[in-house]
Amino acid sequence: MVQVDAELPKAQIKRLVKAKLPGGPDDKETLVNKEALLAFSESAKVFISYISTTANDICKEHKRQTISAEDVIKAVEELEFEQFVPQLKEFLEAYKKANKERNQKKAEASKKRKAEASTAATPATGGKGEQEDKEEGAAGEEE
Repeated sequence: MVQVDAELPKAQIKRLVKAKLPGGPDDKETLVNKEALLAFSESAKVFISYISTTANDICKEHKRQTISAEDVIKAVEELEFEQFVPQLKEFLEAYKKANKERNQKKAEASKKRKAEASTAATPATGGKGEQEDKEEGAAGEEE
């Protein structure tokens, strides 16, 4: 197994651990010492490494270079952690939905800004652009 020197954020590890304890994240009575946090962090890194390697193997079997979420789910199943698959799938669906909504809001905001910018750039001609004014003027001269 390859040794990874990357450190996981200690504050995030502490929040995750405290959130799963019976008293919840605001429990002031239950403390987690530094050695325990280090053990949780190292355990998480080993777990991530194990799943990453398996997901990469699955990816290579399908002659692909990019690991997908589906590869990770299959790796979790292969490593006999099936009990986590429904929760993982639920999280991924919620993530996709939130991401889609965020992208739609960005697109709407972008359209709104463009519309406002084009309105601000149009001269005060009763809502007509310069080209329309020229065309009307030319049409009026022909009559």
